[in-house]
Amino acid sequence: MFAAAITVFAPQKNGSEFLFLFAPLAVIITNYIETIEEKWFKEVFLGLLIIIPVVLLVL
Repeated sequence: MFAAAITVFAPQKNGSEFLFLFAPLAVIITNYIETIEEKWFKEVFLGLLIIIPVVLLVL
């Protein structure tokens, strides 16, 4: 919640405010991945987390 408030109320929107979102999101996503029991879904999820940024960068 605190990181979202910093992002919304930052006086200069230059992208650096998103650094406050990386640590909480990393913890949340890691906890979610650890709770997934289906191996195929975990593999697809991690693969998409790696492939989508690369594809978007190329486009």
